[in-house]
Amino acid sequence: MNQKVLATTYAKKNLSNLPEEIRNEFFQKFKDFHQTAVKDNSTSLSSCNKNEIPIYSLDIGKYSAILTIHGKITLVHAVQEINSEKP
Repeated sequence: MNQKVLATTYAKKNLSNLPEEIRNEFFQKFKDFHQTAVKDNSTSLSSCNKNEIPIYSLDIGKYSAILTIHGKITLVHAVQEINSEKP
């Protein structure tokens, strides 16, 4: 499968600020997740009907990414540090 990973300007900026090993792990997870998500929409954050695009969240360590799948394209919308402080 000839899939691509694209990122919004916001996500690119935050990805570029991550340590290299975390960034590489995210890209590998994006590719692996794409294959799984296409087969099974049950892990999406949104309730899904025919007119909605499922939204997914992936976590690596203290970082989280929000992404959507569009055919052969994985679009990364945001990557940020998870706030571990609880009020």
